Amino acid sequence: MTDAETRIAENLVVSGEVARGEQMIDAISKKLPSPDDPRHCFLHRIRAYAALGRGNADEAVRSLQHGVRDSREGHNQYELALQLDALAKLTEADEPGPIRREADQIIARLGIESVPALPRSLVDSD
Repeated sequence: MTDAETRIAENLVVSGEVARGEQMIDAISKKLPSPDDPRHCFLHRIRAYAALGRGNADEAVRSLQHGVRDSREGHNQYELALQLDALAKLTEADEPGPIRREADQIIARLGIESVPALPRSLVDSD
């Protein structure tokens, strides 16, 4: 059930119900069996979206950086690609840099055809 709840929390955040989504994220985090559970990586991305929804880009960047770290430690290449992609969109929007290059390399190596866009409504709320 936790995977479905995670998707529901993501949908809440993206649809603008940030506080409700964050409550679900906190509840889900407590249900995960260990701090090493790979689903924490996904929760970092949702937390980043929520931070954007509250207008806090710095907090979003920190959440994504935690997600990058956890993805590396857990050898979760797919989630690493998504974390790096989102991080590059927030920090290297004007000029692609090392984060964008690493994200693109992993995306190409894994054959990922599309990555989630940062929710425009959240980015535009800044």
